[in-house]
Amino acid sequence: MSERRKKATPAKPGRPTKPGKPAWLSRNVWTLSWVSLLQDAAGEMLYPLMPVFLNT
Repeated sequence: MSERRKKATPAKPGRPTKPGKPAWLSRNVWTLSWVSLLQDAAGEMLYPLMPVFLNT
């Protein structure tokens, strides 16, 4: 039995981007940016409360 090898096809691009949206700003980049921002804000809010947790 011989198998035919398929030719490598170029990667299909994702969904077409909107005219005002840069091509590199995918949903993953957008989501990770927001998660990073929220983690940073949560960390900054924790610093004033740190002595309360350490003294109990």
